[in-house]
Amino acid sequence: MKKYKLLIVVFILSIMVLSVLKTDNGQLEISRREMMKGQLTIEEIKPNQAIALDGDWEFYWNQLIDPINYVEVEKANVDYFYVPRLWKGTTYKGVSIDETGAATYRMVFNLGAGKWQKEGLTIKMPYAYSAYKLWLNGDVISSNGEVSLNTKEEFVSRKPQVVVISPTVGENEIILQISNHRFYRGGLSKSILIGTLDLFEIREKQIALDIFMAGSFLLLGIIFFLLYLKRKEEKAILYFSLTCIVFLSRVLLTNEIYISNIIYNFNWEIGNRMEAGFTYVGVPLIVLLLSELYKSYFTLRFINVWKASLIVGLAITALLPHFIYDNLLIYLNIVQFVYFVYLSIVFIKYYDRSSQDFYVLIIGKISLVLYAIHDIYITYSSIDDTLKLQIGTYIFVFSLGYALVLHLNREFCKVESLVIQNENMLTEISKMNMELEQLVEKRTSELEDSNRQLYELSMLDGLTRIPNRLQFDNQLDCFLKQAVKDNLSLSILFLDLDFFKDYNDNYGHIKGDEALKEIAWTLNLEIKKDEHAFIARYGGEEFVALYLDKGMQETYELAERIRFLVAEIRIPHKFSRIADIITTSIGAISIIPHVEDTATHLLNMADKALYRAKEEGRNRTYMWK
Repeated sequence: MKKYKLLIVVFILSIMVLSVLKTDNGQLEISRREMMKGQLTIEEIKPNQAIALDGDWEFYWNQLIDPINYVEVEKANVDYFYVPRLWKGTTYKGVSIDETGAATYRMVFNLGAGKWQKEGLTIKMPYAYSAYKLWLNGDVISSNGEVSLNTKEEFVSRKPQVVVISPTVGENEIILQISNHRFYRGGLSKSILIGTLDLFEIREKQIALDIFMAGSFLLLGIIFFLLYLKRKEEKAILYFSLTCIVFLSRVLLTNEIYISNIIYNFNWEIGNRMEAGFTYVGVPLIVLLLSELYKSYFTLRFINVWKASLIVGLAITALLPHFIYDNLLIYLNIVQFVYFVYLSIVFIKYYDRSSQDFYVLIIGKISLVLYAIHDIYITYSSIDDTLKLQIGTYIFVFSLGYALVLHLNREFCKVESLVIQNENMLTEISKMNMELEQLVEKRTSELEDSNRQLYELSMLDGLTRIPNRLQFDNQLDCFLKQAVKDNLSLSILFLDLDFFKDYNDNYGHIKGDEALKEIAWTLNLEIKKDEHAFIARYGGEEFVALYLDKGMQETYELAERIRFLVAEIRIPHKFSRIADIITTSIGAISIIPHVEDTATHLLNMADKALYRAKEEGRNRTYMWK
């Protein structure tokens, strides 16, 4: 069985190695004809063929020359610059140039007639930091950012482009302006390709692959983050979710679906900082995930080192200038790669090879390493190929996801075992509880009687001993349901004692409490005469009464009767602004409610009526119509 597993691993790795060696240009034949002194002859461009415009271009350092101004350029002393090549370490007219600055490139190609005349041709522009502008026969055909001779006026952008062109049979002129005042790699590191529409198709396939992978990472990240919210004790789920988000961001920041195609005028420096940051934190996140999955294989000191490296990596990319962390990135990649290889060797040496996790993670790790080596190599070389780390990360992330699922499955099995043990214990406990149930029933009966008494007390207002707000809410629901059921009118009267705060402030709260009790009992005696009426203390100096089957006129008369009763008590109130006794304002409604009417809605209507009564001078009833 072990031999078969080994064969499967070798087979899968062989496929991955072949895919690394195979270029992304796939079926496209790249022809590299050496350009001499800015002149290139292209007899024919066949289907599935692209011509690399490599060789000596005319070169004008720290000059941005438009086609219209090119005729004024002194051509006797023209210098040439090989493309593709970065600026740093080269010379212009005997003087060394650096990675920052600006330059104009020019070349002329003679194009023969062919099938391309029916469909047209395309030009594929690689990344060119920090901005470029491309002309063909005097017309701008592509641009990226804003080129400038100084940093202030330069607008940085970053995205590869494939554009359709319409050259002529015979001589064609290409002028390219590049400015770079921010990035540590100025110039062109990859070839400019001219070819058929197949260049478009290849780019579209790459974009489709990027979208598929970005969508996969996004869905995995969201799903596992939602799972983490339910299982916060499982840090491995959080680390896997963050790993998916990191790889999602890397796809958006490094590939054909670059984020600037999605967000207009996306700040390149922010994108570069994010890309480096995700590279710095990617490996530590993976190690922390593995340390959560297989805790027995990792020491606490080892885990803390990786947590520290994650924090340091974030600090470097967040605080240091980009040219520093960009230059540090290659060294960090080497350190992390060596450490990751060491971790893999330890993992292979000590891990249980009979476990499914072992083979899944080995495939994922080796695929990631192979593609990472491929991408690092082409990034720091002139090979014309696209980055493929997303393929390795895709395989690796799914291997991590599968290992996480196996881990969770083991945890669930433990939980199931505990559940079975718990059920057995509950069976034994239930037998013991049967003897206690008789005693509990007696005690429960006594407690129910006590609770019933407490409930009744909780329904009365502590001061006035009439029903309180809680009992009123229950009663209002009952009245409302009955009114809807029997198509009866429901009346609500909101009472507010006028200027009662002034009464408390001047006579004292003890006198105020006595006044409230006297008014409450008077109203309670009056309203209880109607078996379909109810009154409660709503709060403070507010009372509320309910009636069933009373029309608007009858409701108004009842409200006025209550108002006169309060006045007839004749409790002195020299500090009232409308009378020398305590009076009340009443807001009243009478409505035949519908099913959709709520208690809150009806109370709001009565409250608005009370507000109008106060607004119109107090000591009166306002009937809401």
